[in-house]
Amino acid sequence: MSSRYKVPLVAVFVAVALPAAAQQSLESPQLSLLASWGCAECSGAELLGEIQSVTLAPNGTAYALDSFEPAIRIFVRDQPAGAFGQEGEGPGEFQLASFAGAAPSGLEVIDTRHRRISRLTYSGDLVDTRRLTGFPTYASYDTETGTWYFATMDWASGGARVTRLEPLGSDPIAVGPTDFPLSDKGTLAGFYPIAARPGGGFAVGDGAREYRIRIYSDSGDLRHEIHRPLERMARTPAEMEFEQERMAMGAAAMARLANAEGGTRTMPEVDPLKRHFYVHALRYDDHGRLWVLTRRGNENHSIFDIYSPTGADLGEVSVPGMVDRFDVRGQRLLTAGITEDWVPVVRLWDLEDSAQR
Repeated sequence: MSSRYKVPLVAVFVAVALPAAAQQSLESPQLSLLASWGCAECSGAELLGEIQSVTLAPNGTAYALDSFEPAIRIFVRDQPAGAFGQEGEGPGEFQLASFAGAAPSGLEVIDTRHRRISRLTYSGDLVDTRRLTGFPTYASYDTETGTWYFATMDWASGGARVTRLEPLGSDPIAVGPTDFPLSDKGTLAGFYPIAARPGGGFAVGDGAREYRIRIYSDSGDLRHEIHRPLERMARTPAEMEFEQERMAMGAAAMARLANAEGGTRTMPEVDPLKRHFYVHALRYDDHGRLWVLTRRGNENHSIFDIYSPTGADLGEVSVPGMVDRFDVRGQRLLTAGITEDWVPVVRLWDLEDSAQR
């Protein structure tokens, strides 16, 4: 496989036009593959299971939460993969490590089964622990302010609410209501991806019914939205097979979590039509650009849409393989998914803008 993929972007502005310098830097970025980890037949940290979340530390080290052990896997360019963490109930141990955020001093890891946030050094030593109220179905971390944003699931009602947790706070603060469909109890109906915007605020997407993303202030006020009238695409046979296996793997775990909350969870049949994007679809980069992992790709490649801080459509980027999780920081893109040969893989990419070449 070639280690270099040229991905031209055609800027189509739907909001406020960017300055000329910003337009130049985003016209034709190029992805360079820096490192790749994962194998079909091996052992140790290089053997990947089901990656729940990936994050990039300020020094460029990559971390992935793997539910296979469970473990936190460490990836440094040009070095073998490492790992730390173990399964258990005690401090610094995990049952379902689901979300990670990279702060200047270390990692913050959310275990949704334990309902707690563990703050760790980058070498894996436990610093402290905070308890969570409710079950966070999705969470996103603002690296600038140290604030978490949650979609907290109410299993009994089938809905969710959007909250934020300040660095020194003990209880989440409601930042809704949002304008997405609600359940009969007035909470969000279903799973929606959330992305913390650098410096405050967040984005919430609805990729099931339509392609719509709403951008909110830190207090939950709607600022603007991104909407594209696109038709949902049909899954390929390979995608149908992969989705059936993925849903079967998660069915038992989701049922246990729902039962613990006093509700029920029935896994639906695989929809032959793909959603526009899924719950792990949204991320902001350091420049305030919103990256959207769409489902317009297939088992051979994945497609990202990129939007400016004002909502301008900056085009798309294609990445080889089927990507499920990602993070973007500085000039690095970190992806986790499967290769064209169905091998779990974590890849680190360099993002080279046209202005730098």
